[in-house]
Amino acid sequence: MSNLIKSLRKIEYCNTAELDSAIIVKGRGIAESEHINFIELCIEPFASMQVNSDFDNNNEIFETVVTAKAHSRLPDRAVKLAFRVTAVSGERFIVGTPDRPYPSVKQTENFPENVADSQLNAVEITWKSPDRPFPVLS
Repeated sequence: MSNLIKSLRKIEYCNTAELDSAIIVKGRGIAESEHINFIELCIEPFASMQVNSDFDNNNEIFETVVTAKAHSRLPDRAVKLAFRVTAVSGERFIVGTPDRPYPSVKQTENFPENVADSQLNAVEITWKSPDRPFPVLS
């Protein structure tokens, strides 16, 4: 199992259906359409992304986990979301596709007893797929 950890400075989201206009080039990345409406999630610097790989019946499966502290919540779970994350280096990646499996989102609202403790929401995005996060092609 291998790990790749990147520091993220930005997380954006869109409805997975909007990725239908993007072109996925297997093994290279994704060419975004200008018609995709990404909405920025307001996060505290810095978020992280971890990509784990494992083999299941001789098929490589990747588990991508993005974690962040956010000032707001993501939309209702009925909406299937995909994410564009931007690393400190400027590299951008798409987590999710218009098709299954979709990323899952776990959100935790904090109500600490000590007012000095963090009031921010914890967000964890998990995507298990035969694909790694797609680099955004310029």
